[in-house]
Amino acid sequence: MGNVSNNAATLELLTEANAGAIPSLDGAKLVIETVHINKEGGITSVDGKWSFDLKSPTIITKIFAAENVVPGLELLEATLTNGSMHVSYKIDSSIKDENYIFKTALVNGDGEHFYVNSANVKYLDEEQTIISLVFPYSIWNESENLSLSVEGYEKLILIEKE
Repeated sequence: MGNVSNNAATLELLTEANAGAIPSLDGAKLVIETVHINKEGGITSVDGKWSFDLKSPTIITKIFAAENVVPGLELLEATLTNGSMHVSYKIDSSIKDENYIFKTALVNGDGEHFYVNSANVKYLDEEQTIISLVFPYSIWNESENLSLSVEGYEKLILIEKE
């Protein structure tokens, strides 16, 4: 989306991380070196060097806590931002099959399930594991009721901290 009269463009970018939020883009530059134009009869490429200053939108952050106690599962962090939901939790077991982690879901009030493609796993000892996930869910999803569904455990209800 752009505004030719003031040489402005809006670029929406989706990124993925498994260890935390992506840093602010304020002060960064986007450099385009080639533009491909799709025309009838094929694609025309134009080489050049166009540099644009980037400015991040205001980052909105909401912190969540566990409303209920789930034996063997402890919420360490749940942070919702403009771009993602970072959740870190500890379980009282050592994971033998890491594919088990990808069954963990963030569930909204409409019953929609959100899953991750990657995870950060830290083994504390034979009895405890810390799992950090970044879900494709943001403040723009506008659901008030969130929960974490971890296989083998009761559903963990997430409530926004005041």
